[in-house]
Amino acid sequence: MTAYQLVDGTYSKEGKLTGYVLTDGTNMKLADPQNPTAGEITAIADYIEANPGQVQGQIMTLQNAETGTYTLQTEPGEYLILVTGSGSVVYNPAVVSVNVTDADRMSLENGSVDYLGWFRTGDTAYLKSSTTGLKKSVLSGGRKVSGVSASVGDTLDFVIDAMTIPSYSASYSKAIYQITDQLESGCFGEIRNLKVRVNGTETAPGADTWTVKYGEKKDSFELSFTDAFLRTHGTQSVEITYQSVLTGKAGLNFAENTNTAVLKYSNNPSDANGVKELTSTTYQYTFGLGANIDAEADKKDQIETGELNKVTRADGAPAYEKTETTYSGTGASSTMRSRHALQGAEFTLYSDAGMLQKVKEAVSDQNGRLTFTGLKEGSYYLKETKAPAGYASNEKKFHIIIGAQFREDGVMDRYTVTTKEMLADGSESEAGSAVYTSVPSVQEDGSVTNTVTRTETPAEILNVPLAKLPTAGGAGTFGFVLAAAGMSGGMIIWKLTERKRRR
Repeated sequence: MTAYQLVDGTYSKEGKLTGYVLTDGTNMKLADPQNPTAGEITAIADYIEANPGQVQGQIMTLQNAETGTYTLQTEPGEYLILVTGSGSVVYNPAVVSVNVTDADRMSLENGSVDYLGWFRTGDTAYLKSSTTGLKKSVLSGGRKVSGVSASVGDTLDFVIDAMTIPSYSASYSKAIYQITDQLESGCFGEIRNLKVRVNGTETAPGADTWTVKYGEKKDSFELSFTDAFLRTHGTQSVEITYQSVLTGKAGLNFAENTNTAVLKYSNNPSDANGVKELTSTTYQYTFGLGANIDAEADKKDQIETGELNKVTRADGAPAYEKTETTYSGTGASSTMRSRHALQGAEFTLYSDAGMLQKVKEAVSDQNGRLTFTGLKEGSYYLKETKAPAGYASNEKKFHIIIGAQFREDGVMDRYTVTTKEMLADGSESEAGSAVYTSVPSVQEDGSVTNTVTRTETPAEILNVPLAKLPTAGGAGTFGFVLAAAGMSGGMIIWKLTERKRRR
């Protein structure tokens, strides 16, 4: 806070106040020093800003940080008070005076003026100020949050609020209040249903309110309020809402899909183009089973998760082997491989326990791994719908639960995948589990670098081979072997059915 003297007093030889005169160096004139106009004050403030050092200011002393009180011991006169470095607070220039209490009684005593006795002291001038904020949120269950999980294809509702239009006086030659918003490219669809509410009332775009420009892909916008609107709506709240769909190009698991809003607004009356910036980011996540742990398109090194394994074996040995435990974004790629992998088994994932609402389908790969992507946290239900040729189908059903934990800033630092076998009596028994924990580091642009530790016990879904039929040559024995094979086949089918029934 700096005080610039505009008007100084003139004194007689006896020390009496005789009048006022403009301070040298201001290079400005006041038509009436006792009643300066806003235009005159703005012009002087502009001159001071454009000519640093030309006008000597006096730095005021912070007397009380809690109340924001500044003081200055100085001589009588008129002063322009300018506030700089105020962060998000907008201050208008103020003019204050240090006055003589009684000019007739003012006199020289012993060659000095008794300032404490004859000048008014202890007066407080309150600078008019206003503050704005910025908060970007995404709705989750009706609540505004900074981080959320979503399925590919879900429509997300975004809110930008905590904004208040500052009080812009005539000392601001140009008032700027502009909001830009950028969805992560390719991860979201077009912005839809954009609405602006001022003090809770929906306000339509127009030449006298606000205008908006969309980016080429319509996944970004720049919204600006007009100067005239800002000057007549000071201290009123602003809320912006819109919708967008999460696309299939979204990053998986710890790969965040960001959405950043930026507010630019005038906070310096002496600089028409000077603005203060505030930013706020939301983080959207979607999950993948049997997918990259931090799946981004430009990341070469990937480590794949392995929550579900399709296997066949007769020796009872563990079917999976884990090759990596920690991922920091720079390690070598790795895949969960099964020593007894079974490729080609078809599975369907459902959103309901009755297994009527299909979500995704998958086929086990050469590593026995099942992959489902684009899922939000919650419950899913899995069953095998077709076994590979030569194998008996597994009739078990599984309940899969995905859980996520978000920090206050919206960044996810932990997620879990639990697989449970659904038993005939309605109970469930744990079949597999996976815990992924990150120590995230948020960069200036809002992106996140993850160092992930994982603990996995894959759920193994077993298929056993069907018995092979014997073959023999010669017409004389063909009918006998065929009949025996038919009987044997019937017995095998029965035994398999019995096994299933016992399970």
